[in-house]
Amino acid sequence: MGFLCLMLFGFGWAKPVVINSRNFKNPRKDDAIVSLAGPAANFLIAFLFVALMKAVDMFMEYNLTTQVIWEVMQSTVYINLVLMVFNLIPIPPLDGHHILGSIGGARVWNFYYKYYDQLRFAMLLLIVFRGVSFIIGPAISGLYGFLISIFFR
Repeated sequence: MGFLCLMLFGFGWAKPVVINSRNFKNPRKDDAIVSLAGPAANFLIAFLFVALMKAVDMFMEYNLTTQVIWEVMQSTVYINLVLMVFNLIPIPPLDGHHILGSIGGARVWNFYYKYYDQLRFAMLLLIVFRGVSFIIGPAISGLYGFLISIFFR
């Protein structure tokens, strides 16, 4: 269902992974590391697919098949960059709020607990009215350009 929504509306959803931070040796640092894992994986996938795009460009003859392959790889890069940047927004329940809370400490966590419902509602409004694209669009474009510039000079 999430993939279908992604294709139809440009946005899907995922089931969050439940973790118990009491199992961590250093809960504050380890929570930030766990929260960075998803966006880091998205960046790595985007990086690898840009490298594959370069390989297709160098070693395959241009035709309709390679054009389709290229467009699928380009979409994979874009989707992973969108997911990475979106998840770094510091609004609950996204990874960015765990990262900022881990860096900022008790003051930031207290703010999140106090305004949790309002922040989630604000996120919903941003998604519904596509305001989130104005916030993360420039970051996505910059990252895409950066990755392309690494392999295509």
